[in-house]
Amino acid sequence: MRHRLLLALLLGAAGCEEAEPGADGPPPDAGAQADAADAAPALDGPCLDEATVRARVLLPACAQAGCHSAAKAEADLDLETPDVAARLRDLTSVHPSCATQPLLVPGDAAASFLVLKTLGLQRGCGDAMPPDGDLRPEQRRCLAEWVTALED
Repeated sequence: MRHRLLLALLLGAAGCEEAEPGADGPPPDAGAQADAADAAPALDGPCLDEATVRARVLLPACAQAGCHSAAKAEADLDLETPDVAARLRDLTSVHPSCATQPLLVPGDAAASFLVLKTLGLQRGCGDAMPPDGDLRPEQRRCLAEWVTALED
């Protein structure tokens, strides 16, 4: 229950929009923000299929970061190759004290260790992911939304 409430709060926060610039014009770093937005994958819209979540979250934040690619699958976790959901459904954490934690529970993001790790809710089972903490709230929402939409 506690995880579900925290998950709902964190995902709800991801839907918040930034305040509009004041009457004085855009903020001083608007150009830098625009450049960063051009480089980042678009995060608007639903994340109901694997292709979308791979493009928005798994590839840029996990596989291309050099940790969970097909060539270098840390913790035996390849998040680059298609059919991620099919591969993760029956897997559990490789962390010795959390070997019963299922990585992916279709339809239940709050029970999926993959989602809990991105939210920092792994409770003594390794580190939060990604290690640099560079996952945007919209990416966390996207991952959880995809897991919730998966059918068992």
